[in-house]
Amino acid sequence: MKGKFGLCLFLGLAAEGALRFLVIPRMGWPAGLAFALAATALILGLYLLLTQGSPMAGARGRLLTFLWTALAAMTVAVQEEAGALLAAFLLLTAQEAAALWLDWRNVRCSSCGKHLPLFGDMDRCAACKTAFPA
Repeated sequence: MKGKFGLCLFLGLAAEGALRFLVIPRMGWPAGLAFALAATALILGLYLLLTQGSPMAGARGRLLTFLWTALAAMTVAVQEEAGALLAAFLLLTAQEAAALWLDWRNVRCSSCGKHLPLFGDMDRCAACKTAFPA
């Protein structure tokens, strides 16, 4: 799971480099924001596709939130103009709220359905003691 997370994080850093050196200097910050959103969606989709056999509870949900946070911060890091920075900050806030909402909704025990804390010790369900794969 962590290897797939590392691969997706590396792809995000490569997209940030392409955004900084190829897209923004030629096309401006609106195209840069659109490129960052598209890269975020593609990389998150790839991560979910690569880890689809694991339940969302446990490492998969936590790493999805960390990856989404890193990719959303990429959007703010590459923007240099004042208008772009405000738009990127608002976008970052919306993406973080969506990531936390998604994990809060989907991090549940696969056996009993109990909601599990996202950033807690989630190797076992507190109610039914089901162990989750790491």
